[in-house]
Amino acid sequence: MKRKISKKGIVGLSLALFATSFGFAPTNVLALNGGSLTCDTLKSTLRSDSSETGSSIIVLSEDCVANLYVKSGQTITLDTAGHTLSSSSGATITVERGGSLTLNNYSEIGTVSGSTAISNSGTVEIKKGNIIGNIVEVSGSNAETTITGGTFSIDPSSFVPEGYTTEKNGENYVVIASGGEGDDLIDISKITASNDNIRTALATTLRDYVENPDTSSQNGRMLAQLINSIKQGHIISASLVVNDNPELEEEALQKLYSESAGTNLASVHDINFVVTDTAEPNLSVSLTNLTAPVTVSIPIPNQYKAALATRDITIFNLHKDNGAYSTDYIDGATINANGDVAFETSQFSLFALAYDGEPITSSGSAADYEASAVPQTGAYVASASSNNIIAPDTAGFGSDLSVFHLLLIISGLAITGILIGYTARRAYARSRISLK
Repeated sequence: MKRKISKKGIVGLSLALFATSFGFAPTNVLALNGGSLTCDTLKSTLRSDSSETGSSIIVLSEDCVANLYVKSGQTITLDTAGHTLSSSSGATITVERGGSLTLNNYSEIGTVSGSTAISNSGTVEIKKGNIIGNIVEVSGSNAETTITGGTFSIDPSSFVPEGYTTEKNGENYVVIASGGEGDDLIDISKITASNDNIRTALATTLRDYVENPDTSSQNGRMLAQLINSIKQGHIISASLVVNDNPELEEEALQKLYSESAGTNLASVHDINFVVTDTAEPNLSVSLTNLTAPVTVSIPIPNQYKAALATRDITIFNLHKDNGAYSTDYIDGATINANGDVAFETSQFSLFALAYDGEPITSSGSAADYEASAVPQTGAYVASASSNNIIAPDTAGFGSDLSVFHLLLIISGLAITGILIGYTARRAYARSRISLK
């Protein structure tokens, strides 16, 4: 017997197809892999009465005040992603017997805070993060707590396994890989890069950090993560990534114009030193500072090479400190044999190229220059063929829709139109009947 589908059934079916095609799914533990959650969704997912089971990677998308529970049968990896998870009373996170929690920040370091940050009756592993408050193993629960990285307000030494050590850092404690002096711990063969300059600079920075660990800054916490990756035998890869068309805040633009006054602002580039754990690809961090410089080259289009060869050029670095932009001028910037602008830097953020004399057009002739004009970003295009600059993949969702999605949208609109018309006709018919 054929089953008649109601109007609600049609709508529900069309919405389900639409959601499934775009990767949306109902919220539950099994469906949250890779999902970025708001505080409300996180609380509804890890609630005290949850009976769901399964494994999931959860990324927090905002600061959150909550009491979360990892229940028996749940295996949760939580990434606070630069946000703060806190509770005013009770344990911020409770892991029940049979539950498993891994705290691991893949990008920005986030915080779990509370008088009791974690109450553990199951299995907890902390790889990265900032923990403020007590970590408690419930008596008689056979709980297992392992800490191989992170910064803590209370000494976590009792949970630190062999091969790792706890260092006092101001008022806090940092857990890092042990294994001897920096030269012994940081094996340069564990670092891959597009050239030896990048690899050596990263190795030097990591070795210096082993000797003087400091997690008071975001950059320091990232270095601690990378050292732990190498300690675990992972290969890490390093590269320079340049965005030659960055979005600039108004304050940054004004600073660029004031610094380039009397010269011509040619281009602006956002240059990042990116390091990725190849065994854990989600762990990809951008370091803002190294202790050794790397050589950066910015390719110049052919139509500008001849003109700039006879000009004085200036490279300056624009970075944000304590909410305000400041600049550092880069000494020794030159145009190399390939016609590229080359310079050394150990700091990574925005870089601007300026030159003296009359403004240069694509033909090399003088042109009027308006000081209020937006910098011509993108004039110097970095390419993957450059020795040490890799063009990022800027493709994003939303630029193109497949034929399937277009048809799905059209069908959804058609169904909606039919239902509206059907409803209106029924209402009209009922009004006619009532008039009779």
